[in-house]
Amino acid sequence: MIKQKILIVEDDEISAGILSDYLKLHHYEVDLAHNGKDGLTLYKQNSYVLIITDIFMPEMTGVELIQKIRDIDGNIPIIVQSSNKAPEEIIEIMKYGVYDYFLKPFKQTELLRKIDNAIESSIVEKASRDQKDVRIQQIETEIDWYRYKERNKSTDNNHSKRFLHKKLFENLYRIFIQGAGIGAISSLIDILNTMPEDEKGNKLLDSDLLNMLITNNEVVKRSFNQINKINMMIDSQVEISKISAFEAASLLLEIRENFRDLAKLKNQDLFISTPSLDFKNKFIMVSKELLKEAYEELITNALKFSEENSFITVLFYIQNQSFTTSVINKPFHVEKEKSFTLEQYNLVFEPFFRNYNFVDERYNTLDYGLGLTMVDIIAEKMNGRIHITKLKDHTFVSKSKQSEEKIEFILDLPIVS
Repeated sequence: MIKQKILIVEDDEISAGILSDYLKLHHYEVDLAHNGKDGLTLYKQNSYVLIITDIFMPEMTGVELIQKIRDIDGNIPIIVQSSNKAPEEIIEIMKYGVYDYFLKPFKQTELLRKIDNAIESSIVEKASRDQKDVRIQQIETEIDWYRYKERNKSTDNNHSKRFLHKKLFENLYRIFIQGAGIGAISSLIDILNTMPEDEKGNKLLDSDLLNMLITNNEVVKRSFNQINKINMMIDSQVEISKISAFEAASLLLEIRENFRDLAKLKNQDLFISTPSLDFKNKFIMVSKELLKEAYEELITNALKFSEENSFITVLFYIQNQSFTTSVINKPFHVEKEKSFTLEQYNLVFEPFFRNYNFVDERYNTLDYGLGLTMVDIIAEKMNGRIHITKLKDHTFVSKSKQSEEKIEFILDLPIVS
């Protein structure tokens, strides 16, 4: 989990200490203020993902604090704590743009759930606003990308073709020599040839070597199966059916838990927007099994090629008669390697194309540069498309931290009547 800072404003020092210790135990950073005035000062000096405030405090009440914060920032989530169980007061407080509330003494699991939900909701909403702000820029970028692809098709653009061919064979070479699979089997056979023999000239096969051969043979089988699957999909008709956009978005939520262990590998978070109820009235034609497979590949790819301590955001929205899934992540850059261009990012949909020259075996993927090729084919079979664009993320912008450049995988599937 990313270290996130919470501001607690509470005049009761014992209650504040208990709450602070509990949140620190769950890996949050905490600042404490014992009245609304000090709380406002801390808020102006620091960046927080969430504010928890009491209502009745000296010098400045919780309601006054909320109003002043809302004058500055209408989006930061605020949770109110109160000892008053009167529903009228709670309803009145919620009118000030409060995300949620809890009663003293707090229930640990309930409070943690409300905090996590508030932060996730805030990050998703912020990413959605940023995404809307750059849609015009994305359209212009897409036009440039289409022009690039058209230029790449022209017969006189030999340089681009040579670049693609060179990268293809470089990647194939790396695929064979790195990690498990064909390259490993070749090396193991070389070792086998050096093993001692018995009196009849039979090789004395070491059990560890045999196990490595068996393991790598399984990787080769998986590789052949994936290549064969792609080959068959290209030439075959995919059975698709009509489902709501709400159901399509829910497919990703169903497999969310699959990524928990992968996210832990680099201390990452995965935030997924809640599909709008309006999506129930919009329909697309898909194979649910293949759409799940595409989602799984997109999220795994985002986790694998994002920086440590970063987060991946998934948004769902409908625009231009398309149901869009947007996967946003902050890619890492290998030392001494400059940032990739948009054209280089979009080439990842080409078979065997990889922008990175290493294999990370922790993710149990083949690393043959075929996963996103499969997603591209799946999208095409469902009359959709997938592409990549760049955007600026302002989620955690502060006086000391600028906006970050991120990339966005955009999967568009057409709305049908």
